[in-house]
Amino acid sequence: MESLMGFKIKDTILKATGYIFAIPGLIVFFIGIAMYLVSKDPTEIEAGAGIAIASMAFVLPGIFFLYQGYKATKEEEMVESLAMIIHATRRISIDNIAEKMGVSVPTARRFMLMALKLRLINGFFDRTTGEFFTEDGKTDTSPFKFCPHCGSPFNKIFLHGETIKCPACGSLFSGNNQ
Repeated sequence: MESLMGFKIKDTILKATGYIFAIPGLIVFFIGIAMYLVSKDPTEIEAGAGIAIASMAFVLPGIFFLYQGYKATKEEEMVESLAMIIHATRRISIDNIAEKMGVSVPTARRFMLMALKLRLINGFFDRTTGEFFTEDGKTDTSPFKFCPHCGSPFNKIFLHGETIKCPACGSLFSGNNQ
């Protein structure tokens, strides 16, 4: 199982590898360009061009590793952001998560699965509403299964402290009431 520390190490290793490849590659590239532009000897001009072209064997992988490292850092930040959103709301749908994070629903779902895997969040899905609620929320559910005003059954689980609105009669009441 991947841990949060492993997640952070991954992006650090990718970035370090990128710098290890890119920096020497760029130095050799500029040396090759300088030889090409400054030299008067045709063999040095040809060698300079070859050195500049060959340096791309280091520069391009370096850029790739740097990109992957920064992408991993961004994912890490997004997963941590998602965990904070979920802990703050206790109950939220994937659609709302996607909207708050400014990402697509499939991306939000992927981040949620990563947060679950990394144990940044613990919780359950209310299948009737498609909402995720925290583990604290499961033990902190309201006892209301039916509307106290009209007797209509509720189609979702309510948490303590939530305002409950009956879908049948429209009555509002607190999930703390008994």
